[in-house]
Amino acid sequence: MRFPSKDELVGAYLQSLVDDLLPVHPSPDRPTPSPREQLLAVFDWELPETTAPFRGARC
Repeated sequence: MRFPSKDELVGAYLQSLVDDLLPVHPSPDRPTPSPREQLLAVFDWELPETTAPFRGARC
């Protein structure tokens, strides 16, 4: 995938983090979670299983 600028690349990366941390997306059969539920969902998040090398710091 190519990005026209670094800003667009960073924006796409940050959006992917949001999508990973808050996987609950509204749909017709699932109501939008409350702000409290969205915040608590962050603490339930687990690292995805992967065989790729990890880049960055682990907490």
